[in-house]
Amino acid sequence: MSALTQQALFAPVHRRLSEPDAMREIGRRALAGLEVSDGLATIAETVFWVSGIRQIAIEAAEGWKHQPATLGWGGQPGHGPQGCAVAGIRANGRDWGELRLYFDVQAASLQSPLRFAKFVAQQIAAMLNRLELSEANKALRGRIARIEHRLKTRKAVQRAKGILARTRGISEADAIRLLVRYSREERRSLYQISEAVILADEDSWGSRPVLRQLRPDEITGGVRPIERIRPSFDCHRDSLRSAAM
Repeated sequence: MSALTQQALFAPVHRRLSEPDAMREIGRRALAGLEVSDGLATIAETVFWVSGIRQIAIEAAEGWKHQPATLGWGGQPGHGPQGCAVAGIRANGRDWGELRLYFDVQAASLQSPLRFAKFVAQQIAAMLNRLELSEANKALRGRIARIEHRLKTRKAVQRAKGILARTRGISEADAIRLLVRYSREERRSLYQISEAVILADEDSWGSRPVLRQLRPDEITGGVRPIERIRPSFDCHRDSLRSAAM
């Protein structure tokens, strides 16, 4: 049993609520968006605000991640006859397990212990469903972001590959190898290297850049970082135009 569960197990009861008030408070806490352990503990605390509730136990179904097989909270000691109301924790076709509500038959201020147990189980199931859906949506958003980044990288690499092949006089296959080598040596992503090549090609003062062709050994050999990423330009506009002709 977790430390949180043990803490709730011996927590003294400071409040008393009627059955309708407790149901409203349980519904409010189930919508609070807490994590699973905190949400279950706060709901259990509210249940014990109803007089005569002795113990709450949840038997978790298979597939309930990050939780032990059985959760239990104990509240009010009693010496009279004890009853038990059992309800399934289910919502939208999802079976989370079973709730057992133990109560003092004589002292419990419940009009219908079974109805109360079913309500608590329903609120727990709804809370767990919302948390599961939230985690699934978060995972889906992450997957979409990764796919979008891969597509953006592929588009940038295609453009950069064409620029290098055109300006350096090499094949597209050699251009790809050149981009990969730049990425490794600069310790930057392939997308960042491709964007640098694209920006350097566009930064031409409105004229065609003067780029020298690479020798075969420079495709796999060493070239200074700035020379590899940014094209070299003539300082004078007239010289730039004459060299581009």
